[in-house]
Amino acid sequence: MIKPLRLLACLAVCGALSGCAGAFLSAAGPSIRQIQHQSEPDQPDATPPYQLIDLSAATIGPYMRPPEPEPVATVTAKHMPQLRLSPGDVIRLMVADTVADGGIFAPLSAGGTVFQQLRVEADGRLSLPYVGHIRVAGLTPYETEQLIRRRLKGVSVDPQVHVALTGDQSGAVLVAGAVKHPGRVSTLDGPLTLLDAINRAGGAVLEPYLVRVTLRTGDHAEI
Repeated sequence: MIKPLRLLACLAVCGALSGCAGAFLSAAGPSIRQIQHQSEPDQPDATPPYQLIDLSAATIGPYMRPPEPEPVATVTAKHMPQLRLSPGDVIRLMVADTVADGGIFAPLSAGGTVFQQLRVEADGRLSLPYVGHIRVAGLTPYETEQLIRRRLKGVSVDPQVHVALTGDQSGAVLVAGAVKHPGRVSTLDGPLTLLDAINRAGGAVLEPYLVRVTLRTGDHAEI
């Protein structure tokens, strides 16, 4: 007789604990009974908060995802814009002298004289030794090289000049939102498509059907 009494006592305690848990733990949402009850309006003109639908092959159509559009057969070729300097750009400048001894700049065989991290100022100018302040905004790297060579005429004998863009502000693309690595993506490696920029930012963190891409260029936006 002792064992059955102990068993009944345990069942009674478990029942009490389950009742307490049901009273104090919050539910994830309305129960099926609540939904069924609220789907029937109390008044004829009232709109119920829930509408029960018997899904079948005949009724599921309006709730299905629309079909994906067919991919186009033609693909636009990548456009390679002319690279021009703008305020904020950072360049690397190499100037080499043709004479091995006595020149202002190091000879080309020694790698020339290199100026690293030259930033184009907000007014579009660049400050260089023996050259002074020159306006380079709007010029291509080749045009900048020719301008520096002309300014060095009489200072150096036939100087060799090379300009390389190392940090571009005008060509950088900002990728923000639900991507793995938001930030700026440079176009120094070549022209970017919209998909290239998203992939370089780590790709989207959402499912493809939840992704919406907004392209902003100045005051214009496309979705």
